[in-house]
Amino acid sequence: MSALPNLSKLRALSLLLPTALAWAGWASAEPVSLPVDSSKSYVKFVGDSFLHDFHGAETQITGSADWDAAATPSIQRATLVFPIAGLTTFHKKRDEEMFHWIHAKLHPQASFRCEGIRVLSGNCSTATAQTPAHVSVSGAFDLNGVRHPLNGNALWWQEGNRILVSGKTNVDTLQFGLPQIKKAFMTVGTTVPIEYQFAFVLP
Repeated sequence: MSALPNLSKLRALSLLLPTALAWAGWASAEPVSLPVDSSKSYVKFVGDSFLHDFHGAETQITGSADWDAAATPSIQRATLVFPIAGLTTFHKKRDEEMFHWIHAKLHPQASFRCEGIRVLSGNCSTATAQTPAHVSVSGAFDLNGVRHPLNGNALWWQEGNRILVSGKTNVDTLQFGLPQIKKAFMTVGTTVPIEYQFAFVLP
């Protein structure tokens, strides 16, 4: 008779064990990789020239983000790749000179590695384009074979099955070993203002 309570306990444990294992598996699940939606992502920049400013863009953005539904915000790390061949200033001759200046053959891509995102205000789970959350983004930018920290504030919101992060930053090209462009009638500034938006596709 004394064995019956033990059997009852074992039966109860056998019923609870699958649930506990399932919960443990969910809680320790690896982050899901979210691809970049290049059709909704962009990088735009402005060249500050003595004679006139010119505009440029990156047209071949690729990359992915690690998504963890339990984290706040749900993306903490991401890698974004910018092929130098995808850069354009919408002027063929100027693009050719830019590729030479940026050493495109030696370093055919630039990249940004996001190493952390912190919420400043708002709710990333319910943020929309009209009421985005404000976040702080920290990471490192690689250009011309040189890496430097690149941090700044951004907006975060969700549209359907996409998370979007948008903001502005500046890149000092001298920090990346790129000399200032000086010609007879043109000098280009070394601080490049950049405007960006990245869209990540949710599973």
